[in-house]
Amino acid sequence: MEGLILEKGSRIAFVVKNTETGYWKAVKQGIDQAINDLNTTLGYEGDAKIQYTFEGPKEETGVDQQVNILDAVVSEHPDVLCLAAIDMDSCVAQLEYAEENGIPVVVLDSG
Repeated sequence: MEGLILEKGSRIAFVVKNTETGYWKAVKQGIDQAINDLNTTLGYEGDAKIQYTFEGPKEETGVDQQVNILDAVVSEHPDVLCLAAIDMDSCVAQLEYAEENGIPVVVLDSG
């Protein structure tokens, strides 16, 4: 975490391929631990803590559901968006919106 700077109260949004499999549940546990460690390291408490959301469809075939989730997430203007897209082509409009609005995007577990 050395050199990582996130403002107090930053919001990180994770939109993943699904939320039901053991793999993504383990990913969520890792994120939770990392965010807790980051808050502890930076001394952030209460409203100053870095927050995150973790959302996705129930199945990896839920492309339309993921796009709808992504629409809602980017409209809330998170400080960072982390995306594991089921189908990158279906997310082009949302990624363009993120770019136009200065929302950094980290793509993970996707082609």
